[in-house]
Amino acid sequence: MRLLVPRYQRTDTLPHAAREALIAQIAALDAEVFRDPAPASVADGYRGVGVDECWTMTARHRGRLVAYNTIRVWYEQGPDGPYALWRSRAAVRKGYRRGAMTGHFATLMYLVFRLRRPRLPLFTINTLIHPSSFRLFATRVA
Repeated sequence: MRLLVPRYQRTDTLPHAAREALIAQIAALDAEVFRDPAPASVADGYRGVGVDECWTMTARHRGRLVAYNTIRVWYEQGPDGPYALWRSRAAVRKGYRRGAMTGHFATLMYLVFRLRRPRLPLFTINTLIHPSSFRLFATRVA
């Protein structure tokens, strides 16, 4: 049994050195999991550039990053009033998948969002690039 140590933090408010070290680790995991690198705007969002909040869940095994999920949130004003946009990016190292750990974090963050803003309309703008993403949304997202 692998003991994974999760950590939850607001990435955009971390001290500079800690934030940049975490972004480098996330980029390395992305390079291992995805064919194409994340656009620079994604890492900028982790820094708080162009987003209102950025939350990250990391999971480590013996200190090594094996999974993460970042949730970037924007608060906008439309013709019918305020609303929020939510975008998530997650990766799990092969051999650690099937634990649904990134999905649990998204559920937790949704509950926190709803407790803080119970009536604010929320829309997701995720890009589902892997069959596991489609399955997660089909089975867990109403």
